[in-house]
Amino acid sequence: MATQAASKDLSETLRSTAQNYVDEMIIAAQNQARLGKDETDPGYTALLAEDERWMNPRAKIGIGPVTTHMALYSAIRGAAGHVALAQEAARVDIALSYDEFPNLEWPAEVDFILVKDEWRLRAVRLGIRRPLPVTASPADVLTTYVEQMQHHLARRDALDDDSWTRQNLGRNWTLGGGGYWRWLKDCKKAEADICLKARLGSALLWSTLALDREKTVEIGDISGGPDAPAAEITVKIKRRTMVEERKFAVTFLKDKRHGWQISALTKNDETVEPDAVDLTVDASNGTALVASLLKAMIGPDAPDSMALMADPSILDPYFADTRDGKKAAAKVMTLKSMLPVFGIKAENAVYETLPGGQVQVSFKDARATAPTLVFSIANDASGAKITAMESR
Repeated sequence: MATQAASKDLSETLRSTAQNYVDEMIIAAQNQARLGKDETDPGYTALLAEDERWMNPRAKIGIGPVTTHMALYSAIRGAAGHVALAQEAARVDIALSYDEFPNLEWPAEVDFILVKDEWRLRAVRLGIRRPLPVTASPADVLTTYVEQMQHHLARRDALDDDSWTRQNLGRNWTLGGGGYWRWLKDCKKAEADICLKARLGSALLWSTLALDREKTVEIGDISGGPDAPAAEITVKIKRRTMVEERKFAVTFLKDKRHGWQISALTKNDETVEPDAVDLTVDASNGTALVASLLKAMIGPDAPDSMALMADPSILDPYFADTRDGKKAAAKVMTLKSMLPVFGIKAENAVYETLPGGQVQVSFKDARATAPTLVFSIANDASGAKITAMESR
């Protein structure tokens, strides 16, 4: 009886600790969502700062991604529930509620670990990647993916240009796939290039749906059989004298833990193959390399997105032949379809050399929400190479 009582008391203590911590996260997320793109809520800063409640006070697993998720999806409460106890570890289940999904409780988890007779936080994570059960069919996954993307585009358009939420909604869908895509970390090493190229489709569809024109979206029936399902999305865009149709082919892969996920989305044109692309590379130094890359991507003679999609290897001379270099190349290809939305032009780029071999690029006369790009540079026998890229 004494052991059961002690276990019950410990469960209540951990449940209360998890509840209080999730409450802190939700308040910080709500406040952050109201701020401008260059502002940070003090509560959010405190969450990311060193915290002795954690096993590793400086490396708090999941805090950034989960709090950002709460902000973007308008979390309103989190209810601590079941506590699973082991000898030196514990997990508290959390049911998150959202304004955006009134009929859904999004599962999350708070993990604890026993360190020198003291229970400390170990990780916070979401139990699912998208607002659907693991058993959802490919048709349900695709329909919800498109509907939710459209919902977030409408929400984004209603926000101020300098809104933190507006900027991060775009990143969530173009870089994160909204949680509907196969994650890069789930790809085998031999599939890395395929997975990176496949993810570009998310930005392609987002930029199409973001066009300021009257449009309708049609989702075709699932084909291809139970083991290799596929579908087609048709976006009909009303022009002055005609209706343009853009078709996107979608394929799926099934994950044991997360169910059906989108594995690729490509523009399904019946046009001729794009002409070969000849890009000029100036690898004499980091700034010259980045300038030649931006000119190639968004300059007046830049190839269209489909030409790049047809042969992404044409960007190889700009980037280091490493996993991070390839990730940077994929990010740049994604940005190609996004940068013009911010009014960005290559000739308006302002370059600044940062310590540690980095080149920062900002843009004159761009919209307030336009990102600043930071490129990490290294040199090899052939000259400067981009080793990483981030947008701020």
